[in-house]
Amino acid sequence: MARTLSGRQRGRRARAGIAAVVSLLLVTPSAGSGALTPSPQARRSAASASAAVAVADEGWHTGLIVRPQSLARVLPKLRHWFPHARYLLIGWGNRRFYMAPNPGLGAALAALAPSRSILLVQGLRHFPDRSPALYGARIRWLCLPRRGMHRLAEDLSGYFIRGPAEDLVPVGPGASTNSEFFASTGTYDVLHTCNTWVAAALRAGGLPVHARGVVFAPQVMDQLRTLPPCSG
Repeated sequence: MARTLSGRQRGRRARAGIAAVVSLLLVTPSAGSGALTPSPQARRSAASASAAVAVADEGWHTGLIVRPQSLARVLPKLRHWFPHARYLLIGWGNRRFYMAPNPGLGAALAALAPSRSILLVQGLRHFPDRSPALYGARIRWLCLPRRGMHRLAEDLSGYFIRGPAEDLVPVGPGASTNSEFFASTGTYDVLHTCNTWVAAALRAGGLPVHARGVVFAPQVMDQLRTLPPCSG
């Protein structure tokens, strides 16, 4: 009997497919990340640090993890969607590809051209390292410099399309528990991927990270290797 894949597993397989297509079209593939694993002490410090942000590396896709209160000033309506979340996992990507239950080669090829984007937010009730939603992912906690979280929050806020009364614009539920897609600004293409988006957000937060030329997840994680894990 065939095994049924979860939404997250389908997403990982699909992202691996699009990455393979991109690899064929780009001249220089990225190197392996070799991302550092924070110690338990660093994880505990990250949990208590008000300016802590984490990068979730799922192989070909990266996303950001922040505490809800870090976004409360610029995205107050987000708390309505995830009232019990201790952390928020936020990802950005190609709208058609990201939302498809089983994206195929056609969706992968279409994502290479300039196209509409979308945001996926998932509320996490557990510390990310222990969250089932991030099983198999590598989590890298970082401390932002003074006022860095404010700038990163402003950068993230700019990607959320607003409706009447500054309401966020939901597009549909995500494949994982307690997740929702939201309408987003910005154009996705082969040279501006989810990983470019993460690198740009970290740079906005004041970290010495560049987004230019970043396409793959290892290109993000490689830049974090020399940064100390968050110690609060």
